[in-house]
Parts: sequence; C-alpha cells; structure tokens
Amino acid sequence: MNLEATISQAIIPAGAWTIWRTHNEVIFRGARIYQENMQDMFKGCMRDWGVLLAKAETVSFRDGVMRITG
Repeated sequence: MNLEATISQAIIPAGAWTIWRTHNEVIFRGARIYQENMQDMFKGCMRDWGVLLAKAETVSFRDGVMRITG
C-alpha cells in the first residue's frame, strides 16, 4: 500500500477520535468546544498515526498542508 493511501485511511478514524474525545471533555469535564482545539487534536492524531501507519520519520502540518518525511 502506498503512503498516500495509508495516510488517507487514517483521516476518518482521526476525525472520529477527535469528536469522541471532545465529546468526553464536554460531558465529563464541562469543557467548552473551541475549533482551534479540535483542529490541534486532529492534527496530533494524524501526526502520531501517520508516523505509525506510514512508518514515516515525521509528519508535520504547515499552512494547512500535511508533510511527510521518511
């Protein structure tokens, strides 16, 4: 499987995980939802999972674009 396919398969699970974690923060801790926090959480999931799934050295975001090295 190529790198783009591997990363694209992580997008929906990372989005679902971000929504679930945000839901739990609101329900159990009374937190407020901020778009920036959700974006950062999603990017963190994609970065971490991208490194694991794609066996990449680094996954970073700059100007809304995900960059993969390795």
